[in-house]
Amino acid sequence: MGVPNRLNSVPRRMLPIYKKVVDAIDEVCGRYLNQEYHDLARTMTQALCRKRPSPLTSGQPRTWACAIVYVLGRVNFLDAKSSSPHMTTIDLCAAFGVGERTLHTKARVIEDVLQTRRGRAEAFDAFPMLRGTQSHQSRSS
Repeated sequence: MGVPNRLNSVPRRMLPIYKKVVDAIDEVCGRYLNQEYHDLARTMTQALCRKRPSPLTSGQPRTWACAIVYVLGRVNFLDAKSSSPHMTTIDLCAAFGVGERTLHTKARVIEDVLQTRRGRAEAFDAFPMLRGTQSHQSRSS
């Protein structure tokens, strides 16, 4: 199932920031994660670019990239040793060159803006690709 065109759009004024964030995501996902993380992180970045005002306009692109992957990783249990791919928060921060405290600050902003807090089924309405993950999470709890 393809992603609707609406999700593929990035406002013109946000394209330079989007490109910088996605470049960092591409590098880390290509080296340490997988295509699914890559695709979901791009989709989440697009959604953040469409917010008015977009939180991505302040701060370093690599910090936002790390926080985006971290938020996706929280939902998908990236830090669980039994998951594949597996990556700890410390390793994720090192891969992006971001401090852990900064990561958590930006991740909280993303979770608030996109309403993606763990355990909220409605949070996944904006990200249909994550709905199966939410179902998995509910069964495992």
